[in-house]
This record gives sequence, C-alpha cells and structure tokens, in this order.
Amino acid sequence: MDDKQPNTASDWKDWEKKQSILTDLDDCPLHRKSPYGITNVSMTQFSVARYYGGMNFNGSLYIYNPPTDELIREDVLKWQTKQWRLNQKQTKKQNEDLQEEMKWI
Repeated sequence: MDDKQPNTASDWKDWEKKQSILTDLDDCPLHRKSPYGITNVSMTQFSVARYYGGMNFNGSLYIYNPPTDELIREDVLKWQTKQWRLNQKQTKKQNEDLQEEMKWI
C-alpha cells in the first residue's frame, strides 16, 4: 500500500479507508493459535470469503474487509474496536480539559 499521505480531504478519506486493519496489534492479548488476519485475500484460496463476507479458518471466524482486501479474526476486530473507542474517549477528555483551560486565559 502507498504510505504517502494525500493533500486533499477527499484523497485523505480514500487513503484512510485503505489503511490496513492489521496494524498496531503488537499489544493484543488474544491467543495466537490462528493468525490475526490474512491479507491479499483475492489472490489466495480464501477469495471465496469475499462473496460471503467472511469464513471459518482453524476454528476462528474471520470477517472480510473489502477496502483493504483483508480477513481479520472476529475477536481481534472486537478488541481493536474497543481500543479505538477508548482512545477516542481519552482524546475527547483531553480536548475538553484543554478547552476548559483556555476559557480562563
């Protein structure tokens, strides 16, 4: 994938959609009996998962992500979504605190 960041807002949205879901999983506490994800699905024997939205592999359910052509394990996707929400709450709290400080300046 292209790591070069875009200049316009519409290009930014397209670039953001194409970013891999499988990044930043180093601190993921979930089991590693089966892989967290599978990339380039359309070029492998897993391409049938594109038509059904997912598949079972090694006893784990995988969800298909069309923009990045990846399969991601269901529990990893839930964990990553939870982490993202916690990060959003922290950012919102920091912004509110900063805004409150600026009122008194």
